[in-house]
Amino acid sequence: MLNKRVSTFDRIRKFLLNIELEIAENQAELEKQKARVEKYTNGNSKRAIDGFAKAFIEVKNIEVYIDALTKLKDEFTKRVNDILIKYQPKQTQIILSYVLNKTPKEQIASSMGISLEEVNSCLKAFSKDMYYNKVFDFD
Repeated sequence: MLNKRVSTFDRIRKFLLNIELEIAENQAELEKQKARVEKYTNGNSKRAIDGFAKAFIEVKNIEVYIDALTKLKDEFTKRVNDILIKYQPKQTQIILSYVLNKTPKEQIASSMGISLEEVNSCLKAFSKDMYYNKVFDFD
């Protein structure tokens, strides 16, 4: 198996996608557990009481997990924005087009009327800033 170096841009895309998928998955599970809580709310049998307790605890755990994921995403976004602030609007547009829209470098260069070298240098500088500011290092 080859060890291919993953680019900073792919890491950003993958991180954001994984966080969004995890949040969506847990929100679906949260709705399912809330329905179970509602189902067992008025029950008096041991089974109903156990079902209510388990579902209620699961609801609270999922809410805490979703909150943690949201905070992680917000922290990541803040770190990236702190780096983007250092760039001129044109450079920020290049970076966002490439990272978020997956626009090819050649298309960015031609649509903005700049050279491919300028696009490459801007993206390389951003990648270095991401590395040196340890954007992907979370406590």
